[in-house]
Amino acid sequence: SPQVKQLFADFQAYGDVENYETTITTKSGEEREIQWHSSNRFDEHGNILEIVGIGEDITERKLAEQELKRSEARLAEAQRVAHFGSWEMDLEKNSVYWTEEALRLFEVDDARKLESYEDCVAAVHPDDRDAVHNAFSEAIEFNRSYDIIFRLAFEDDRVRHLRSRCEVLYDDQRNPLRTIGTIQDVTQQINQEERLRSMLHATKQLEEYNDHIVQNSPSFIAGVEPGGRTISINDAGCRISGYPKSEIVGKNFWKTVYPGDKYVQVEQLFADFEKYGVLRNYETVIETRSGEIRTISWASANRYDEYDNLLEVIMVGEDVTELKRSQQELENLAHRDVLTGLPNRLYFQSRLEGAIKRAKRTTTSGAVLFIDLDRFKNINDSLGHQAGDTLLNEVAERLKRCVRQDDTVARIGGDEFTLLIEGVDPPENAEVVANKVLDAFRAPFKLDRHDYHVTPSIGISLFPRDGVSIDTLLRNADTAMYEAKNRGRNAFAIYTESLTSAARERIELENNLRRALERQEFFLCYQPQLDLLSGEMIGAESLIRWQHPDHGLVSPAQFIPIAEESGLIVDIGRWVLETACMQARNWYDSGLRIGRIAVNVSGQQISRGNLVETCQAALEQSGLPANMLELEVTETFIMNNTEGAIEELNRLKDIGIFLSIDDFGTGYSSLAYLKRLPVDVIKIDQSFVRDIPHDLDDAAITRAVIALGNSLRLDVLAEGVETEDQRQFLLRDGCTKGQGYLFSKPLIANEFRKFTESFTAAASTATRPRAP
Repeated sequence: SPQVKQLFADFQAYGDVENYETTITTKSGEEREIQWHSSNRFDEHGNILEIVGIGEDITERKLAEQELKRSEARLAEAQRVAHFGSWEMDLEKNSVYWTEEALRLFEVDDARKLESYEDCVAAVHPDDRDAVHNAFSEAIEFNRSYDIIFRLAFEDDRVRHLRSRCEVLYDDQRNPLRTIGTIQDVTQQINQEERLRSMLHATKQLEEYNDHIVQNSPSFIAGVEPGGRTISINDAGCRISGYPKSEIVGKNFWKTVYPGDKYVQVEQLFADFEKYGVLRNYETVIETRSGEIRTISWASANRYDEYDNLLEVIMVGEDVTELKRSQQELENLAHRDVLTGLPNRLYFQSRLEGAIKRAKRTTTSGAVLFIDLDRFKNINDSLGHQAGDTLLNEVAERLKRCVRQDDTVARIGGDEFTLLIEGVDPPENAEVVANKVLDAFRAPFKLDRHDYHVTPSIGISLFPRDGVSIDTLLRNADTAMYEAKNRGRNAFAIYTESLTSAARERIELENNLRRALERQEFFLCYQPQLDLLSGEMIGAESLIRWQHPDHGLVSPAQFIPIAEESGLIVDIGRWVLETACMQARNWYDSGLRIGRIAVNVSGQQISRGNLVETCQAALEQSGLPANMLELEVTETFIMNNTEGAIEELNRLKDIGIFLSIDDFGTGYSSLAYLKRLPVDVIKIDQSFVRDIPHDLDDAAITRAVIALGNSLRLDVLAEGVETEDQRQFLLRDGCTKGQGYLFSKPLIANEFRKFTESFTAAASTATRPRAP
């Protein structure tokens, strides 16, 4: 396409290209967003020999960014409709963040004009600045919220009335960190009150005019005698309540708009009207004549006779039903997960903060359960995001059935959920909830008309035992969750202090692992594979090693699981494949005949769907024939991803690559699927070979695997052959290929060459050399 041609031209013209984004279409027709990086390799004359392009799939990141923008747009629209803005101030940095609607209320087009506390106070009407400053200072000093109304004055002499609410957030030492608040335009309401006061203080000659104003006002205006009898009501009041004047005037106002005994709920409201004279911002809900529920915000003023006896309470009501709905939508957007409807991270933290305070006050315990879905990415990659969303919704429903009504279930992001359980006494009861969650996941999930088993890994932290701050409890529960994954997933773990140091070591190892490729700290070893009968070399397995500059040689058992969980295994696997192919070709060109080179590939390399292209690139770059490459795939991955695995393995087989099932015997293979797999070799896991011929169970399993492989006309290779007795046992039962320390340990490239050369030289004397 023209876009790709331009990309290639830029690669040639500019050499190193960073962050170049294009859209590609996969073989299945799916469009993916790719971010490219490239560099050129030149000969001694400056001619381009090769352009190396590395593409990163950023489709999910782009989709997440788009969803975030849509959510922010919905939030901004809700605030705009409600004339309701919000703000947040960092007290340490003296910096203020305003939403778009808040800036619009200040009529400021550049947020930098209100970026500090001093800027904000300066924008307030001079007569109101002291009141605003005092309310803000007292809120911080005495740990209390405030709710004030102040004015803004503009250059054209306009005045705007704003209502501001503020809360102060503190750290564990009760030091104020930041304030959060809302701001709302109440100018119209204030103006209504001003008009009402003007009406009450008008002269008697203006009464008819005032009555006209009242009758045509859009506000609900009613005059009520002490005791509740309605004296008058305007047209807007009749329209909003649905009652004609004949059914309201002369009757108890509250009993009319609250049929039955519901009026009792607002009797105190009217008593306050009578007692305090002028009131505002009193909200009630009324039931209209048609049964509809409307929310009314009331203001009041009293009219007295010349002896100060109360004659009438004038009530002015604003129908704020739609405003309340907008505010509720705003509340949902701010505190609810859009997909599942569960509380989001912000709301969960608020609930957790309250639970911690209650636990301190009542000397009880609570628990935070951090839940991560095992291998959720496989569902998204193989079935698509719609199936992933369906799964998340079903998970939310199952989790809600595991807890009490007063407990909290939240989705805090991706496939991560949290549970807040209060009153956990004794603390071991948190384990009961965790077991309920594990039981809830035993039944399969129905996705795309098929059943899929998804399991959770659960981490538990207890308060106040494991901490009394939100961040500490979530961090400790997250740490425990990773311990559950390390135990094999589909399990729970309770936080202990020892897990924190282990988590730090794991994070440090992951950070070092991210830099290991660019620092060239990896190298490969090669273990010979031999014909057990003739002693002829038939191949070599490439095995990755990591030489850390500070910690020395790091075991693959330590870093491979971390590489798989973090996704780094894809880049590392590509490097192993390219390096092994290049080394095999070098040996071949120098006359060294080793047979096939075997490379282990991870499940992530297969599930991402581009392993075929990666292999083709490695073979083309090295010049190695495809039939000299063998890929080893674990039995467990194949059995967990059968249909997708068969399709991808067939594509690899079509280009001539040999395939083997690694660690055979550990993955509970189905014979129905096994006979469909396009594999050439099954490798008996060394855990079964280790104790043969003495362990009768291992011997029986090994015989069964050999018989199965031979019946399917597959080569069978035994791993971990260390003794002559093991070799003889395998030969007697029909396994003619193996690798292990009986022949050689894994060797670096130059040692492997020496071993192979001496092996070839000794072949004529029928002796098998051993590696040092």
